[in-house]
Amino acid sequence: MRTELVGREREFPVLTNALAAALDGHPGVVLCRGEPGIGKTRLADEFCRRAATNDISTAWGRSQETAGAPPYWPWRQILRAVATIVDMDELAELGLVTDLGPLASEAFPCAADSGHGTASIEDRLQQFDAVADLLRQVTRRRPLVIVFDDAHGADEGSLLLLHHLTSGLTDERLLLLVNQRSTEKAHWVLDSELLRHPITTQLDLRGLGVPAVARQLASLVGHGVPEVDVAHVHSATGGNPFFVTEMGRVIAEGEPAASTAPLTTDVRAAVKARLDRLTPECLRLLQAASVIGQEFDLSVVAAMLDVPALDCLGPSTKP
Repeated sequence: MRTELVGREREFPVLTNALAAALDGHPGVVLCRGEPGIGKTRLADEFCRRAATNDISTAWGRSQETAGAPPYWPWRQILRAVATIVDMDELAELGLVTDLGPLASEAFPCAADSGHGTASIEDRLQQFDAVADLLRQVTRRRPLVIVFDDAHGADEGSLLLLHHLTSGLTDERLLLLVNQRSTEKAHWVLDSELLRHPITTQLDLRGLGVPAVARQLASLVGHGVPEVDVAHVHSATGGNPFFVTEMGRVIAEGEPAASTAPLTTDVRAAVKARLDRLTPECLRLLQAASVIGQEFDLSVVAAMLDVPALDCLGPSTKP
């Protein structure tokens, strides 16, 4: 069920201003951060939908968090989309696609192919330059918005290409929207390098306020929800749009909002995906802490587990 996007009155002007600057030849990067379910992808989707109504092309690349994704998977998706936007035969005649085959052979079948293009640093830089040259030519013909979604799950090569591209932007009519989960350990490209560039703007998404939660619930349920129920949902979810949506679905089915927060199939899947990435030690700590509540003293949990407090500060996720 697609509902109205609510509560992003602060974030949308940041994106629209960055796009306006890009249209004037001042390329930009917006690094959008937030917890899972906070609405990063939804915001990007709505922004791209509005951009498309103004004849602005968009290209998406989504990282795969599961093992087995091909190298440069987000960029393969982006390059495939770009290949549908402009006349690639014309660009091929200019010699701009020769080195792109290893990155997206299905989009550039006539380009040179040499495996995955990681035989040497020189080969990789040549391919990175080829992507930058391609986007430079594409954006001379029409403005472009690229969404690099779930960047926290991208392979290192994809992030290095992102860094290379942003470092060399000059006057392209290009806006890069990079979505990153703030709860994951960040690669150095996302954690520091992108923010070093003056063209980068950091956008932190937070939970919705009470009025926005009320609007989202009304959109889901089909009518206004009593204030007491809105307040309960906001308190239980922290305004996280994903959890608000799940509680809204339960309310729409006639369940009282004041009941225990619903463990729907989607909620269980989301929680399981998070827990599966934790180390056994961290899971044990989390189970103990859950008995206490949302706020707790680390020394109390350490005493419950009969371990030194410092042992509770080890790595939380699996390598």
